[in-house]
Parts: sequence; structure tokens; C-alpha cells
Amino acid sequence: MIVDQDALELKKATTTELIVHRNSEINTLLSIFEPVTNGHQTSGAFIYGPPGLGKTCAANVLLNEIRRLLLLKMG
Repeated sequence: MIVDQDALELKKATTTELIVHRNSEINTLLSIFEPVTNGHQTSGAFIYGPPGLGKTCAANVLLNEIRRLLLLKMG
């Protein structure tokens, strides 16, 4: 069920709102890369699968979230 009608309009919807059923995967990636926001290195991750599953989209969401966390920490 769509609760927010703005999610139907691509110009108003955020990337996170457009991704469905991938919260677990995105949270796993965030847990891998979150140390980067504290200046630490990470071992990285390899995302694979057939075309069209949303690998690039998920990576973009991850990068946007890392940017957001960095901006919050920088003040």
C-alpha cells in the first residue's frame, strides 16, 4: 500500500523510496562501509547478480547515505 502519494512522482521521490525489498541488503552494505565515516578503512564488498536487479541503484543509495553521515559528522 502506498502511503505517500509523492512516492509515485519520480521528481519528488527519493532514491530510497524507490527501492523496495532491499532494506536488509542495504543495511548490510552500510554496516560494512560505515567505518569509513569515522576515518577507518574497510575491506570492501563485491555486489554481483544478473542485470536489472538493482545493484547500481543499491550502491547509489549506499553512497548517498555515507555522504549524509559524513555531512552530519562534519557539522
